[in-house]
Amino acid sequence: RAAEIQTSEKPKSGLRQKRNQDFGFSECNKIENNKPEINKGIDKTDEIDEIRQAIHAQIEYDILAQEYGESALNEISELMLEVYCTEADTLKIGKRSNPTALAKERLQMLNSAHIEYIFESLRASPANIKNIKAYLLECLFNAPATMKHYYQAKVNYHEKTAPLTCD
Repeated sequence: RAAEIQTSEKPKSGLRQKRNQDFGFSECNKIENNKPEINKGIDKTDEIDEIRQAIHAQIEYDILAQEYGESALNEISELMLEVYCTEADTLKIGKRSNPTALAKERLQMLNSAHIEYIFESLRASPANIKNIKAYLLECLFNAPATMKHYYQAKVNYHEKTAPLTCD
């Protein structure tokens, strides 16, 4: 009689099947289309792995890993991955909220030279960085817009401070 009472148009579970009483456990609820949910998770994982591989190729991960180590480079590439995979409309970078589309566009400009620039900047920074993730994100975001000027300023400084020599 309980099977006649229906609380919604689509039943959420099947009726209990008769079975041998030797089994002491009840049957699981039948859930329609359970496999597509699993497949969506697998597809998302595959997509994330593809993006990670693309990032590694973009920044020449294998070459940089020899110089800076995989651990430090993984932190940067995983932060890039996080930005690429976010579905948020805006991201807080530094003290500003920026459109995620702009952040992704900037990160797509990065190459191995930008990553080296970021590592060099980290090494040269005397600041006590309290939130390294936020700092790295800001560095990644700003690198395409600041790297050329940084190196030009360095060249200008060295030209002004270099001793004159008579060769």
